[in-house]
Amino acid sequence: MSQTLLFDVDGTLTDTFDKAAKIIDDLATTFKYPVVQDRKKLRRIDWRDLPAFLGVSRFRRGRFVKVFRERLRQAMRTESLSDDINSVLRIITTSGYRVGAMTSSSLSNFKRIAHESQYFTLTDLGDYDVNKERVLRDFLSRFNLSPNEVVYVGDEIEDIEAAKAIGLTSVGAAWGLNHEIALQEQRPDFVVYKPEELLTVISGLGE
Repeated sequence: MSQTLLFDVDGTLTDTFDKAAKIIDDLATTFKYPVVQDRKKLRRIDWRDLPAFLGVSRFRRGRFVKVFRERLRQAMRTESLSDDINSVLRIITTSGYRVGAMTSSSLSNFKRIAHESQYFTLTDLGDYDVNKERVLRDFLSRFNLSPNEVVYVGDEIEDIEAAKAIGLTSVGAAWGLNHEIALQEQRPDFVVYKPEELLTVISGLGE
């Protein structure tokens, strides 16, 4: 039975999409790409391909990613867990599950959230710029976990790809950066539309 729920933070535990979309609009003039008129399109893309999707010159993509990430860190400084997320995490921890989290964006803010909530016993808070599969492998090694002990909850295409690649139970959080259709195309083990649906997922894992 899986005993650890590991969450991607940005977009899954905290509300990131609207802030990210606004930053993309704000940077359009600087990086010379058209403003995205239909934000729904942003929820269908692989966010690793964001600069190319926007039409950022390939010579400026590295700079765009750096500026975008820094702006997002600043925007997320005061973000907190929603009441729904809080309630679900409380139930999960009292049910005997360990709760972990990974983020490379709003580090200082998440450290505050983790301290205030006391839910997170396993955390990897690093300013990493490597593929998520490798980060997940390092996480399992660091905490001496086997893949069948971990359920990974994420809101991006990359999250599902990485979880599946190393044999974790994968859950797509459809309220985050990627739309449910984009997540479903990756064939995760589960897709949830509200945080409370995670309770149904974990209740069935031991059956």
